[in-house]
Amino acid sequence: MSPQKTQRVVTWKIPPNPPSRLPTPRRACSLHASVPGNGGQVQKGGGGDFNGVATIMNVPTAQVEKIVVLGVGNLLLSDEGVGVHVANKMMEMNLPAGVEVVEGGTDGFGLMNVVTGAERVIVVDAVKAGGAPGSIYRFDIKDAPSYPDAYKTSVHQIGILEVVHLSELIGQTPETTIIGVEPKSLDMGMELSPEVQAKLPRIIELVLDEVKRPA
Repeated sequence: MSPQKTQRVVTWKIPPNPPSRLPTPRRACSLHASVPGNGGQVQKGGGGDFNGVATIMNVPTAQVEKIVVLGVGNLLLSDEGVGVHVANKMMEMNLPAGVEVVEGGTDGFGLMNVVTGAERVIVVDAVKAGGAPGSIYRFDIKDAPSYPDAYKTSVHQIGILEVVHLSELIGQTPETTIIGVEPKSLDMGMELSPEVQAKLPRIIELVLDEVKRPA
C-alpha cells in the first residue's frame, strides 16, 4: 500500500480591526533648518497624524542663470589678444555655478551658438577708445552703436556687434556687457605689453563683479 501525500494548510487570521496604515517613522532633525542640496525646508508638522514630528517640505530651487565670459581677439597680435589671455586665466579659476568661460579668438559668426545659448554674456576685448594703454572701459553692447568713434570693437574684425544683433532676429539675445582694454601694441607677438599685462588682475576682478551683479 503506497503512502498517502499530505498537504499542509496555512491559514491567516485577520484581526477584527486592522490598522488603516502603518505607523509613520519618526525622524530626528533640527526644526526650521535648511536641507542641503535640494532646496528643501524643514518645518514642524502640525496636527495629530505626525504628533509634532518634523517633516521635510520640498521648495523649488531657483534656476541657475547661464553666464558666458567670452574672451575674443587675435593672440598673435600682442595686446589685441588681451581677451584670450583673460579667458585662459579664468579657465583655471573656481567659478560660480552656471558660469562658462569661452576662448572666442577670432571666430566671428562662429560664436553665434555661444551667444544665443547664454542668458548673459560678458565680452573681454581690445577696444581703441583713445585712452592711455591699459585703460579699461565698461559698456553695454546695446550702447556701442551710439559711440562709433569712442568704442571701436572691431580691431580684429571679430564682428561681435553683428553676432549679437543677428541673435535678435531669432529672438535669443542675451544681456551683453563689454569689458574693453585699450591696447598699446598691435605688433606681431604673443606677449602683452607691460601696461596691459599689469591690468589683467583688475580686468578679471571687474569680470567677476559683472558675474555677481544681479540680472
